[in-house]
Amino acid sequence: MKKEKGVDILEFISNLIYEKKQVEDYGVYLTICKVFRFTGTADIDFGGSEYKKSEIQEITPVKRKEEDKYGWWELSGGVYLIEFNEEVKKLLPDANLVILQPSERITLNGAFHATKVIEKKGKIRLTLYVGKNGINIKENARVSELIVLD
Repeated sequence: MKKEKGVDILEFISNLIYEKKQVEDYGVYLTICKVFRFTGTADIDFGGSEYKKSEIQEITPVKRKEEDKYGWWELSGGVYLIEFNEEVKKLLPDANLVILQPSERITLNGAFHATKVIEKKGKIRLTLYVGKNGINIKENARVSELIVLD
């Protein structure tokens, strides 16, 4: 297996914030758009007829100074749902494996998300785990990397 070049992945992704900062030699960084906290309990059953999603509440980022263009999410230790700015606009050929992994920028600072195989078009959401010391994340921060293996 070999990694696809970052520029070759671009035709499958939309809504990049700033291509020069997001496209790497062999991947594309995805940026955080929304953060939610879980506010209710989910129901998971065997057959799916009793399945109920957990309720979530969006967390509003806070500007540190009035003149700031973007705000920060000041996340204490816990579990959150995050959504990315970028979307998968079309799927890659079946021979490719599309993987979303946490960036070192968050893993080296006490937060992570599971590695996810991307199998459908549209918005991407996943669960972010934040260690007990918390983490501050600015709107549009690069938190994950999308790579493609051929």
